[in-house]
Parts: sequence; C-alpha cells; structure tokens
Amino acid sequence: MAKRLPDVITTCTPEQMFHALALAWVNMFDEVPKINSILVLLCQWVLETGWGKSCHCWNVGNFKSSDGDGYDYVYYKCDERYDPVQAQHYINNAGKRSDGSGLSNVALESKNKDGTWTVYFWPDHPVSRFRASNTIEDGVKIYLSSMFNRFSKAWPAVLAGNPDAFVHLLKIQGYFTADEEQYRKTEHSVFNTLSVKHFDMSDLPILSDDHRAQIEGLIALTSSQFSDTTPPEKLT
Repeated sequence: MAKRLPDVITTCTPEQMFHALALAWVNMFDEVPKINSILVLLCQWVLETGWGKSCHCWNVGNFKSSDGDGYDYVYYKCDERYDPVQAQHYINNAGKRSDGSGLSNVALESKNKDGTWTVYFWPDHPVSRFRASNTIEDGVKIYLSSMFNRFSKAWPAVLAGNPDAFVHLLKIQGYFTADEEQYRKTEHSVFNTLSVKHFDMSDLPILSDDHRAQIEGLIALTSSQFSDTTPPEKLT
C-alpha cells in the first residue's frame, strides 16, 4: 500500500546519480548504455532538482503522484505555468495549507510574457503531491521506467544522446509546463558542462536471464499505469 513519506531533501553528486542511472539502465535493458544517453537523463535531474539541492525523496524527475497510482508519495511546495483560465480556476478553488497557517494553498506568482501565469501550490494541494522513494536505487528505477514507457516518444533522443531533441519531445508529451526554449537552453548548457567530465562505467554488470525477468515486472507495472494519453502535470 502506498505511504506518505516525510519530505526529505535527498542529495548526491552528479557522479553518484550518473552511476545510479547507468546501473538502472543495465538492470532494465541488460546492456551498458552510451555515456551520452545517461548524460541526457542526468542533465534533466540537474535541471529539475537544481543539482540535487531540491530533490525530494529521490524523485529524480519530479514526477507527480495521484491516488491509486501505487507509489509512495510526498507533498512539497511547487510552481506550474498555466493559461490564465486554468490558473484562475486553481486560485478560485484554493484550500488552506496543511501547516496550520490558515493561508491559501494556491497563489499567483507572476504573469509571464508568453501569456501564461505561474502559480504556486503548497501542501496538501493535489498539484503539490509527488512520487517518493526511500533510496536512490528505487528512485532511478521509477524514473527510468517512466521515461521509457510514459514518455516513449522522447526515448529515441535519449538513445541518440541528443538533449535538444529530448526536451522538444518531452514538451510535446506534456512533461513540463515551463517555456520550452529556456528549458532547452538549460539542458543543453548542463550537457556541455558534464560531457567533459569522466564517468566510469567499468564496474557495471550484465544481467542474467533470471535477473532480467525480475525487472520486467517493474517495467510492465509502470507501462500499464501510463497506458492512458493524459499527460501528468509536472514541476519545472
């Protein structure tokens, strides 16, 4: 049964996250990934969590959670961009924050040049509910499985190690609500920064058939949960 976990910031180095992602890749696909493929994913972790400083409960990609999805969850403050009508709907239907302050759990942050509004959400508003894991290993497995299944249109860009195409295809699938060009520029810049670093993959294993069969259960579960076409709301 899914549990609500306490909100904990879970930090690690880029090297540690790279290794965790690469190991999860081997566990899922029984092959050693290309370095640039992992870098594309690593850069998204950097972008979504501010180099891990805002990574809550090992939620690598800031995936939302909802009742019945089977995942442990956590609530924390976030912001989203919406068109004015949707933003106003959230503001008009706000509740109270769970911290006992009596303040609204939805508030307008800014009106943007592109016509969207940026809106803040506080716990326990449903938009501020996110998936949560107790370990980095569990967090990256959930992230990689979700990217491979729910956001499969972007997967060819991961295989190609192409950060620009990756961002564009994620935007098409509703992964994030932020401005696409700004998201792309950040991802591309981080990719260039990290591509000159040395990441060691010499200790990655190749799985046996039995181990691979165990992993397929996780992939099948994630795939079935994302069989609908409704894009989840994302934090950016």
